[in-house]
Amino acid sequence: MELAIYFLVYLLAIWFIFFPKFLTQSGFFIIWFVTVFSLSLIIRSSIGDTESADIDNYIYYMTAIPGLEISLNYMLREFIFWFGIRFLFFLIQDGSLVFVILDIVLFLYIYKGFILCKKAFYPKLNQSYLNYLLFSVMLFHPFVMGMHNTYRQILATSIFITAIGLIGNKKTIKGYLTSLIAVFIHNASAMFLPLLMLVTPNRVIRNMSFFTIPPIIFLLILSGSSE
Repeated sequence: MELAIYFLVYLLAIWFIFFPKFLTQSGFFIIWFVTVFSLSLIIRSSIGDTESADIDNYIYYMTAIPGLEISLNYMLREFIFWFGIRFLFFLIQDGSLVFVILDIVLFLYIYKGFILCKKAFYPKLNQSYLNYLLFSVMLFHPFVMGMHNTYRQILATSIFITAIGLIGNKKTIKGYLTSLIAVFIHNASAMFLPLLMLVTPNRVIRNMSFFTIPPIIFLLILSGSSE
């Protein structure tokens, strides 16, 4: 079933390349969201039946005892993700459903980030001519792999792309606050901070962006070695 839904995503990407104005933007969003939501349901229905090391660990950590079965320091560094999934599990008592909810958040951030970045950096382009990319991104290896294993990375990246779009649309404070959400979901997304600074309207901040790269790399290496 998973292969079939990915093939459908592929066909829809091709379709919207050749027929970009087949639907209104709201109609496109409905088709796109129903498709990716179906993808989520199919993938999450296989939890426990197929090997997905990270996803299985995430579900285990939803009930693990902090400080004993999982490092409390590790959880605190990425507290939005770790405490977020534990809270969702406490509410619904179903690990697979927790990931369906997270997938919805992921998809909405992908869509919002894409729209915001297009508006900020390519305002003259007609949105309908770019909609195929929203299907195409679901076929890229980082996304396909991320849905099974490197999930925090794709979730944090989608949120960070939204942050870039917000800053590109001169919503600087909201953009930086959104980027913090991404960092506390997956610390490695701090690597995108120089890119975030580059799209900031303030020239001084843009010039400082290149000087932030070495300390960010150092802090990430230090953070990894302390786990």
